Amino acid sequence: MRKHLVLLTAALLSSPLMAQEVATAVAGQKANIPIRIKAEMACSIEVTIGSRKEMRVAEPPNYEATVEFQSDDPGVSEIRWEGKFRARGLRSTPACPGSGVVRVTTVPNTEQRKAEWARVFAPLRPEQRTCLQVGLTHRGVKFESTDPQASLDAPTTPGAREVFAKCDSFFMVPRVWGVNDPSDYPCALPGGLKSRCSANYAERLPDGRLAPISLEKAVVAHLDGKSWTTDQRESDAVREARDRAAREEQSRREAEQARRDAELAAKRQAEERERQARAEAEERDRRLKESPEYRRQQAELERRRVAEMLAAEEKTRREKEQLEQAARLARQEAERRRVAEQAAAEERARIEREQAEQAEQAARLARQEAERRRAAEQAAAEERARIERERAEQVARQRRQDEEKRLAERTERERAERARLASTFPYYALVTCGFRGQHTNVLACFAGRVGTELELRNGQRYGLYKVHEISSLGQETREGLRIDLQRKFELRAQNSDDTLILGVKIIDRTTNETLFEKQVGRFGVISIKD
Repeated sequence: MRKHLVLLTAALLSSPLMAQEVATAVAGQKANIPIRIKAEMACSIEVTIGSRKEMRVAEPPNYEATVEFQSDDPGVSEIRWEGKFRARGLRSTPACPGSGVVRVTTVPNTEQRKAEWARVFAPLRPEQRTCLQVGLTHRGVKFESTDPQASLDAPTTPGAREVFAKCDSFFMVPRVWGVNDPSDYPCALPGGLKSRCSANYAERLPDGRLAPISLEKAVVAHLDGKSWTTDQRESDAVREARDRAAREEQSRREAEQARRDAELAAKRQAEERERQARAEAEERDRRLKESPEYRRQQAELERRRVAEMLAAEEKTRREKEQLEQAARLARQEAERRRVAEQAAAEERARIEREQAEQAEQAARLARQEAERRRAAEQAAAEERARIERERAEQVARQRRQDEEKRLAERTERERAERARLASTFPYYALVTCGFRGQHTNVLACFAGRVGTELELRNGQRYGLYKVHEISSLGQETREGLRIDLQRKFELRAQNSDDTLILGVKIIDRTTNETLFEKQVGRFGVISIKD
């Protein structure tokens, strides 16, 4: 295999190529593509557009043939021409000298451009969407229009890419409100007071003060490299509520102080009135005690007090005797009741002992019966568990046997499939696109500003694949796009990206041996055949 591999890159780069021209068309619209011929007389060419072939005549003085072209899909197409004799009797024309290729780049139409921009804006937050819209407008990038015939710019234009990068850096600048809602969020004021604030974008004035600006103006300043920042201030409602609460607290304190002052004054007035009343009462008592009538009243009161004390002592003695008599009777009655209750308690204790003995005998019999039942149930449970274990082991053995059988059948099917695939496709190509040895996406190397194609002859099948058709050739993994190859094949690919590396490996499917490997940069061509 290795000795039959032929690298054609150097040969293609050193050999004279057909002359190439470039033209542009709009998707879905017909375009007249001119083909300029270097001739000195009227001549004929055969034009090939895909599978369609047409004859055209280049006539003086411009020696230019026009071909009608239309494509619905954006991308790069080729119109090939070759000088060919045109037989029409006396009006026959000779073949034009040479041959050539006109590469027609089909750009998206207005609706497709709108769809591209819609996909760009769809996943964005409102603030991000505003940043892009303001930035694109400021940079003069056309991304929207109500005119269906308007010419819109692509999201990949340098101006749009600059705005994308600027908006990314714009949102990487820390905001004073963090991840909170800038219209209302918790904050700390100077001095550590907890409150709620609202924030805005701002610019610094010459005197050092911050003046609020709109998001749009901040975006424009960021695009132009001017300074901007964010600022916050306490919410008016929170500040008014705190001031109102402070005023209410001050009013409450003043009212409380006035109440305490009034209570203290009233207390002092009451104490003064009480002191005056006591002084007046003491003066009246002093005057009364100094009169003869008062001394006579006091003597009478003392006589009555002595008489009442003697009567009370006599009454107390009689009540004491009655209480002692009642106490003796109560003690006798209590002794009688104690003896009767003791006899009744002994009888109840005897009956309770007999009942307890009977209950203990019944409990002993119940325990014996329960122990017998428990032993029988345990034996039955152990037997059931043994049967279940044997059944589970049998099911597990059967499952293992079935799994081993399925695994052997699947292994045999895979071996047969590999053998069948190796007999039909003994090799496979691994097409990579990336940088630093890492594969990214194979389509990126064919979708540059000037798109390229992948040409493949696989056995009896041949195809020229555009960028949107390349993925259908095989399965793309993290290693690259894997294309199955028959024993006779020819593969040619050209890189169109200015930053990514296009690579191709040819690997023997049976031995996994790398038979060919090549990498190229922008516009480099890899060509190999076996």
